[in-house]
Amino acid sequence: MVVNKFLNFKKNKEERVTLNCFSPPVMLATFIIEMILAIYVFIKSLKAKSDFAIVLVLLFLAIFQLSEYQICEGTDLLVWA
Repeated sequence: MVVNKFLNFKKNKEERVTLNCFSPPVMLATFIIEMILAIYVFIKSLKAKSDFAIVLVLLFLAIFQLSEYQICEGTDLLVWA
């Protein structure tokens, strides 16, 4: 079971899932950097509509990083997953 190895399941009286996460400051710093880059690219590329895809990719990466942070912190797993 690849999923069990990835999530590091421990089978005993209590089943626990241990997530291997980056440290919270690294995840938050990555989120902030990606948001700043998305804003920067958006402002620089107002004339060129072709760069809109880059802005969207940066925004989706930032949202993914924020959701990873929230999941690793254990806050409202269903919403962020």
